[in-house]
Amino acid sequence: MSDFVTSYEVQKSDILTERSNMELYAERQPETVEERLLRTFDLSESDIRDRVVLRAHHAAQEFDGGLYPPGSPGSVRYFELVSALSQVLRPRGWRRDDKQNICRLVNDERRVVLIVTSGDEATGLSYLTFKKYPRSKYPKGVAVRAAVDNNQTAFDFDGYGIEAPQGPVDPYSGYSLWTLMVFVNEHEIRTEISKPTGFDSHGRIAGWDERIILRPVPNDGTVIDIDLIAPESPDTGIDIPVSRL
Repeated sequence: MSDFVTSYEVQKSDILTERSNMELYAERQPETVEERLLRTFDLSESDIRDRVVLRAHHAAQEFDGGLYPPGSPGSVRYFELVSALSQVLRPRGWRRDDKQNICRLVNDERRVVLIVTSGDEATGLSYLTFKKYPRSKYPKGVAVRAAVDNNQTAFDFDGYGIEAPQGPVDPYSGYSLWTLMVFVNEHEIRTEISKPTGFDSHGRIAGWDERIILRPVPNDGTVIDIDLIAPESPDTGIDIPVSRL
């Protein structure tokens, strides 16, 4: 049985019985998570788990408790997720673009943009298991909304009687936006790389065209020995363009 999981949610509609093109494609030509990650991102599951998610979790553990302010572990985890993912992807033809205060990883050849976000308790769980699709933990701003709207151009709005979204133009029009979304509780760390298509009434990402769900990592409170997770190679000479709004 394939580990490849897809889901589709139409915003402004409660109909969950419609079959998306991606679901039908997955049935005809099933892929494993490993194959899907490699084809789209040039990543393996161990790249994401060991060299990105666990490294970021290790860094966040250092700020859990003591005299650090509340929320420190989550903030540090996000910083380290972005940094570690950049270190892994830059040698593979990806570049960083921090314009509009969004930390994007961009692959121009694949025409893919990848960003990092925290998710809610449905992150990393299939809809059949949890009976709920995940949402980003926090609302997103205008720039992310424009990027997500760009993903919706492939959706048949007329067929559903829904008006196509209007708003600011995303600078990466024609690229596919994906999110590396992570959820952590006292039991496990859950991760997925998913393609968003819509938002809820609070501005959180809530609609998905495709979800690539990774296996969860146990979180038993044990401090991770990060020295056991060696980086592939140092990422030197980083030049990250930053623009002022």
